[in-house]
Amino acid sequence: VNNYTTVAPPGTTINYPGFTTVLTAFHPVVACQTYHLKMAVADASDGVLDSGVFIEGGSLTSNASASVSSFGSGGLPYCVRGCLPGKFVFTRSQALSTPAIIHYTIVGTAVNGYDYAPIADSIVIPAGMTTFTQYIYGLNVPAAGPKTVGLIIQNTVNCLTTTDTSMLTIYDSIYTKILTNDTVICQGNTVHITAEGDSILSYSWTPTAGLTRTDTLVTDATPLGTTTYVLTSNLPGAGCPDVHNSITIVVDTIPTVTVTPDTIICLGMSVQLNTTTSPQPLTNPYKPYTYSWAPASSGLSNDTIPNPVAHPLVTTAYTITVKPVAIGCSASATVNITVLPNDFTLENPDTAICKGTFVTVRANGDPHFTFLWNPTSYVSNPFTIAPVITPDTSDTYTVVGHFPGCPPMIHSFHIDVQPIPTVDLGPDREVCEWDTLHLHAEVTPPYSQYTYQWSPTTHLDYPTQVNVVFDGLQDTVMIFTATTPIGCADTDTMNIKVWPGNFATLIPTTDTGICPGDSIRMIVSGTGVLFKWTPDLYLDNGSSPNPISHPITNIDYGVLVTDIHGCHDTFQRRLTIRPQAVLGLPDSVTIYPGESTMLNPAGNCIANFLWYPSMGLSQTNTTNPIAMPDITTMYHVTGQTDWGCIGTDSITVIVRNQSIVEVPNVFVPGSGPGSELKILSKGIATLKNFSIFNRWGNKVFETSDVNEGWNGKFNGEPQPLGVYVYILEAYTNDGQKIYKQGNITLIR
Repeated sequence: VNNYTTVAPPGTTINYPGFTTVLTAFHPVVACQTYHLKMAVADASDGVLDSGVFIEGGSLTSNASASVSSFGSGGLPYCVRGCLPGKFVFTRSQALSTPAIIHYTIVGTAVNGYDYAPIADSIVIPAGMTTFTQYIYGLNVPAAGPKTVGLIIQNTVNCLTTTDTSMLTIYDSIYTKILTNDTVICQGNTVHITAEGDSILSYSWTPTAGLTRTDTLVTDATPLGTTTYVLTSNLPGAGCPDVHNSITIVVDTIPTVTVTPDTIICLGMSVQLNTTTSPQPLTNPYKPYTYSWAPASSGLSNDTIPNPVAHPLVTTAYTITVKPVAIGCSASATVNITVLPNDFTLENPDTAICKGTFVTVRANGDPHFTFLWNPTSYVSNPFTIAPVITPDTSDTYTVVGHFPGCPPMIHSFHIDVQPIPTVDLGPDREVCEWDTLHLHAEVTPPYSQYTYQWSPTTHLDYPTQVNVVFDGLQDTVMIFTATTPIGCADTDTMNIKVWPGNFATLIPTTDTGICPGDSIRMIVSGTGVLFKWTPDLYLDNGSSPNPISHPITNIDYGVLVTDIHGCHDTFQRRLTIRPQAVLGLPDSVTIYPGESTMLNPAGNCIANFLWYPSMGLSQTNTTNPIAMPDITTMYHVTGQTDWGCIGTDSITVIVRNQSIVEVPNVFVPGSGPGSELKILSKGIATLKNFSIFNRWGNKVFETSDVNEGWNGKFNGEPQPLGVYVYILEAYTNDGQKIYKQGNITLIR
């Protein structure tokens, strides 16, 4: 410190003129433990407090953290025995004024002091230095393959422990390897050779003949003959011996192969297949030729020898492939062994044909065979396998196939010749509707296996027989066919005209009824020419198409109508006599002024009522009109039953001009009808007074309402039975006074 000024308590100024001495103190410590630094300062020459201690910033530190890295021999990534050493380089983060002792752990498969020169378990980085190098000298020992040596150091920084590891591999020699295996090639082919090694090495190939490159790890070789190529590797300036690797390429040639010529044999025979190959194959240490027959599973005694015995079941092309050791030098040859079958195929089954037609033989056989048919008649060419046969009669035809050394082959089939029929149905026919017609077909020549068919089959009893019965209802074209089992057939047609059977109509169209005493005309229309009615009772003409019937009782008529073709049409009708119409009215009815009466006739008439005259009637076409004539009138009525029969009757409505007022002389009080004593009036009348007195002269009832009656009580009390006196005073519609008095008997 050259100069420094500070303020010391209690405020004095101290000046340090620059007389400073640097002192260094060391003390062992344990990582992550707490320590206290104490200092004492004394002034030895005077009593002035002008001494001071200054601590250098960052000076209180332990050793800095370190790392380790490995390096190979002479720039290689590995160490080689007998070459320049490999090394581990230790590095600390800063150059301190104190040395750094670094302890480490030795690991790996290499043995310290055997695989490499001995090393200690620690190093020292000198003060002021940041690195230190530990060399690894690989020792020459018997080849042991790659070995590893590793150093592990631990650092504690800020109370955290970390590990740093570095590994180095020791090789027996410089590493070079040819990756391509020894191989065999055909002459003129090329082998791509691949090797691997470090890029700083120097490489050379010998011999150089046939190589595209001689100083690289990868090259292409096209040798003219079998050659061993050597790859030499070295590391210039490293003091390492050269390393040699080699690959041998055997050069082979394509052989020439000949086999047995093509051969024809019969099924079941065998043949020796002979193979000749040149030149002779390469001998030991290389394998001889290999032989492979294809197809291997086609009757060969052995498919891997040059001369097997073949037992083929079908025509086979055998191919022999001769393979030297070299890939791509194979050679092949083929022999065709034709195997003749011991049979041929005749596809025609036993068959039938129509006379005059032919059969084309469908057969297949080997073209080496010869053929002969028997019999030869009707055969277009008896020396071919598939002739055309046109037989006249049924027969069996046989064909025999031949080939030298093979057994004869025989096939046959039968031809059934069937006749072609001739059919005749005769002339066209006519029939009436609903009649039957017998039909017969004539078929020649005679043949027991004909089948017959009429068409259409409807309206026939047995449509598969020669004789049938037709009962059709309309015109029909009848077709008849006779057929042999294979379809030799003939057909004839017949037109059947069906004259209609419903050519007439009858009116009335249904059963009908008439009223007693009526008559009815029955009319037949259509194309009929003859008519017969049964029975002819009540008819005016039993052979007329339109007779009139006057029946007096129910009767059933039938009529048979015949047309010009002799066809018949028939009808049945029932005539029913309906009940007599009945209407019942009384002879007369009387009404008084202001009154009306309902005319309600009895009987069986239910419809079509008609009343006349119409005056005084509410309606003239109803069953029960209301009558209110001004004068006495006779009304007539007609009506019909539900069968249409008409009934008539009449009634006289008597009109009285004077109204009538009456009083009953007896009544029985109670709750039923007639339980009150009321005035009986006819016509229009006005009641002035109606009074009733008991035998003592007391008035027990009085009213001026003509509709009000006495219930047999007085002051709510029932009156005793007996005779009572009444007095009645009223006026008619024309103003005449009516005065009556009399006795009333009350009965209980």
